[in-house]
Amino acid sequence: PAVPELYLSRSIAHYQAGRIQAAVEDANRAASLYARQGDPERQATATQFAQSIIDEQQALLEGPSPGKPDYMNLLGSVVTLLLRFGLPF
Repeated sequence: PAVPELYLSRSIAHYQAGRIQAAVEDANRAASLYARQGDPERQATATQFAQSIIDEQQALLEGPSPGKPDYMNLLGSVVTLLLRFGLPF
């Protein structure tokens, strides 16, 4: 329950399985745990990932528009997370 990398990994798995709300919740839980551990850089990354998921969902509802996040941007975020935290993929 106190290992943020596990929540972040599960967040990615939820996202890939289309369980968007669970993905956001786990990413936010990871961010909270990083904050408790005094790791602001990883906290910010986990928070940013959660926000990217939310932004992507909002963009999908609103339709294509310049400057809005797209699937490839979010996919890049996922890969960056995996590499940055040494998570398996």
